[in-house]
Parts: sequence; structure tokens; C-alpha cells
Amino acid sequence: MGVVNTVLPVFLIVAVGGLLRRFGFFSADFARGFARLVYYVALPCLLFYKMAASEFNFSQAGRTYLVVLCGMVGCVAVGYAVAAVMRLPAASRAAFVQGSYRGNLAYIGLAIVVYGAAYSDNAGGEQVAVIAALVLGMIVPVYNITAITVLLAGKHKLDRNAWRRVVFETVRNPLVISSVLGIAYSLTIGTLPSFADRALDALSQMALPLALLSIGASLAGPLHMDRILPAVFSSLIKVAVAPLIGVLVLMLLDASVAEKLVAMVFLACPTAISSHIYSQQFDADEELSATIVVTTTLFSIVSLSVVIYLM
Repeated sequence: MGVVNTVLPVFLIVAVGGLLRRFGFFSADFARGFARLVYYVALPCLLFYKMAASEFNFSQAGRTYLVVLCGMVGCVAVGYAVAAVMRLPAASRAAFVQGSYRGNLAYIGLAIVVYGAAYSDNAGGEQVAVIAALVLGMIVPVYNITAITVLLAGKHKLDRNAWRRVVFETVRNPLVISSVLGIAYSLTIGTLPSFADRALDALSQMALPLALLSIGASLAGPLHMDRILPAVFSSLIKVAVAPLIGVLVLMLLDASVAEKLVAMVFLACPTAISSHIYSQQFDADEELSATIVVTTTLFSIVSLSVVIYLM
């Protein structure tokens, strides 16, 4: 029942978001505004609140981050190798590799981690949430830098202006900013005033449901069937190869149940919607990137269920 109670609610809410968009309850403009509310307000409030009101165990977060980072690096390498075998053109190769590693940690990952901790006998819910928030704050800049590098390398434009853009896109990311501010607040002040605690708690409570509805609305577009084969291979790298790398790394570490849960859930997550946005911005194969997001979301129902079952 732990698997059903953890994974099913998440994807049911995603499905509701997709149905609301499909049947016109969400217009295109409303869906975009809804996504901005989640990205710029709800999730940053959640991350700041979890960090500002908590004490950190940086060694736990560091080990978990190392596992997720190794999974990411391994998927980039495997992604390039498979793309070369498939002889994908440069624009498609960039989208393929980005889709192979860039997990949807902020939307799907956090929700699964929080719900999964509730049904684990050995992983404390609050401890897991703090580890997940710390790892998310640390890995998002790496995801962004790697994505921009992969996309620009496909166009042979890794010049000085490109690196300025990498830095700019990283430092203005609201998830990075909220994480840094939350850590700084916890280390310097540590206690939230009651009014701020209640306001941030309310905003945090809405973050995950709104994020999942937003994902569903974003997935409601058409599939590009001519891109389905590379999308399937990229998806398998993301939801199958990444967790396998995580298992191998965890065998070398003395990790707690909480660390294992966060690392494995993050590695088994589907590809982030932001990969499609980046593909559009950097003239990569946006049809392929959109198809990867949809296929990994479907495949991740299996990968996340396996992870939760094993935890």
C-alpha cells in the first residue's frame, strides 16, 4: 500500500491538471500564469521555509547530493554515446542528452519524497524534506549550467558571451535564490516569527499540489510521433540508467534510509518541463524535448513505484 499511497496521488493530481487543460478549464494564458505562480512564488516559499526553520545535517545532504550528481554525470555520458549510435543531428542530440539527465525534482521529486517518507518506518518526514530541499538547491545550478553547456555545444557557440549567460541564468533562478536565502537565514537567525511561520506554512502547503497541477497542464499538448524512438531511449536513460547508477554509488556509501530515499527518488524522476523551455530558448529540437517530457513522465510511474517499494 505504501507504493499506491505514495505514487498514485502524485500522478492523479498530474492527470487532473492535464484534464483541466484538455477540457478548456485552463486557457493557454492561464496555464502559463499558473506555472509562473508555482515557479516564482509557491516552490521558492516551500524551499525557503523548509530550510529557514530547520537544522541541517550537511554530511547527509552532501552524500545524497553526490549520488544524484554521479547519476547525472553518468546519464550525460550514456546520453551522448546513445545519441552518437543513433546518429542524431546536433539539435536533436542536445535535446536528447538534456532529457536524459535533467530530472523534475522540484515538482515530482519533492512530492514523492514527502509522501514516501510518510509511509517509511525508518525515514523521518521532516528530515527527508530538509535533505531533499538542500540537495535540490545544490543540484539546480548544476542542472542549469550543464543544460546550457550541452545546448550551446550542439551549436558550437561556447564563447565568452555564452558563459555569461550561463552565470546569469543560474544566479537568477528563484529555486537557487530561495535555497541560499533559507540556508543563510537558518545559520544566522534560525527562528521564524509566528506570523512569518504561518504565512510561509500556508504558501508551502499549496506548493506541491499546484506544482503537480501545473505539470499536468503542461503535458496536455500533442505527442510528436516522429520523435518517439529517440524519446523512448532518452527516457529509459533517465528513469532506468540513472537509478542503477545511484544503486552502485550507494553501495560504496554508508547512507541512511532518508538519504537513500531522496537520492533514488530524485534519480527515478521524469525529465523536467524546463528542459523543453531551454530547448526552445536555445534552438534545439523542441519537438523531441516535449516528447521526452511526456514519455519519461509515463515511464517514471514504474521507476518511482519500484524505488518506493524497495525503500
